[in-house]
Amino acid sequence: MKEDVISGIKNGKEQAVVELYNTYKNDFIRWSGFRYQLDEEDALDVFQEVVISFYENVKKGKLDKINYQLKTYLFAIGKNMIINRIKYDQRFDHGADPTDEVETFNLAEQEIEVNQRHGVIIAHLEKMGEPCYSILKLYFYDSFSMEAIANNLQYKNANVVKSQKLRCINELRKRVKEHYGPEDL
Repeated sequence: MKEDVISGIKNGKEQAVVELYNTYKNDFIRWSGFRYQLDEEDALDVFQEVVISFYENVKKGKLDKINYQLKTYLFAIGKNMIINRIKYDQRFDHGADPTDEVETFNLAEQEIEVNQRHGVIIAHLEKMGEPCYSILKLYFYDSFSMEAIANNLQYKNANVVKSQKLRCINELRKRVKEHYGPEDL
C-alpha cells in the first residue's frame, strides 16, 4: 500500500490520500487516546496534521520511499506532534505568550525536522533486524525494563540484554551518522 500511496500522491491522485486517511484514522484515534489520553477530537486534529505532513513531504520530494510499515511512519510523526503539542500546552499553562508567532514557527520547523530524523532512525532500526529491533523497540517505545525484555525475548538475564542493547545503540548511531553528515547532527 505504501508504494501506491506515495506514487498516487506524486501523480496527483487525491484518492490515495483519502485511502491513507481512512485506513489509519480509527487506529490512530484509539492509539493516541490510550497512549496519550487524547480525546477523539484532538486525536483527529493531530492525525489530520500527520496526513498533511506526510502529503507535503511526498509532494516536495522529501519522501520517496519508506523502508518500513506506513502505519509505523505515520504513528511516529503523530507521536512527535502529540509530544510537541503537550509541551506547548504546558508552556501556555505557565504563562507563555501563545501569540508569539516566531516561536510557533520555530516549533513547527523543529517538528518537521524531528519527524524526518525519527523516520530515518526507524528505517535504520528496521534494517538492522533482530535482535536489535525488538530490544530497542521494547526499551524505548514500550518502556520495558531490562528484566522484562530478558523474559520477553528469552535472554539469560538483564545483563545480557544491557550488553546487546549497547551494541545495538552503537550500531544504530553509526548508521545514522553515515546517513547524516556531521554538519546535520
